[in-house]
Amino acid sequence: MLDSQAAENIIKDPVSHSTTKYIDIRHHFVRDCYEKGLISLHHVPTKDQLADVLTKALDTTTFESLVSRIGMLNME
Repeated sequence: MLDSQAAENIIKDPVSHSTTKYIDIRHHFVRDCYEKGLISLHHVPTKDQLADVLTKALDTTTFESLVSRIGMLNME
């Protein structure tokens, strides 16, 4: 799953992205897996991206929603 539509477009159509010729080998691995049908890509909107709770400053409502969805508890 990914939340970057640009990354998804690069993986699905690398030919149209001439500025991406220096992309890290991990991205090429993902592209190869996608082209071979080993993986599928699913866009995850920001409001549903569970990893954001650990990586971004969020408003209280979004933070509390994501924290509850990943099962984090307040130990106080």
